[in-house]
Amino acid sequence: MYKIHEKRLMWLAFIIAGIMLLSIVGKIFGS
Repeated sequence: MYKIHEKRLMWLAFIIAGIMLLSIVGKIFGS
């Protein structure tokens, strides 16, 4: 069973990865 804290950390890491991916895609299409 996952703890709520671990699930929050997983979601936080997932959101950060998504933001980084969007920034990379933005640089590619922006250039």
